[in-house]
Amino acid sequence: MEPEDVIRARDAIGDELRQRGYDNRTITRVALLFEELFMLLHEKNAGRAVQGECALLLEGDHIRLIARDTGIKFNLSDSDMEVSSLRSYVVSRVAETISTDKRHLVTMSFNRNVFEISARPV
Repeated sequence: MEPEDVIRARDAIGDELRQRGYDNRTITRVALLFEELFMLLHEKNAGRAVQGECALLLEGDHIRLIARDTGIKFNLSDSDMEVSSLRSYVVSRVAETISTDKRHLVTMSFNRNVFEISARPV
């Protein structure tokens, strides 16, 4: 989960959403949330080898972004999380503004965060 990997995945997500006919506003919101989430995870786990994965479930007028990582236990869906950096503030505000539902679950050695975003197919 290095910054260049996050940027490459963000661009791939944008390309896929564009190909599937989602509007630019939706694409930008999903890409921003993905990038800031994974960059914050990278920041919080400085010096540690962390693995992460993201799944997007495209459900017409909703997109569910599911992020999992092997980093420190950290609830990314908490809108009241401690603001330790500008990035943590951005994640908190973006998640609060664009996500209609968000949850944090701890699974076997993984953090799992789920965000549901209202989408507008073109």
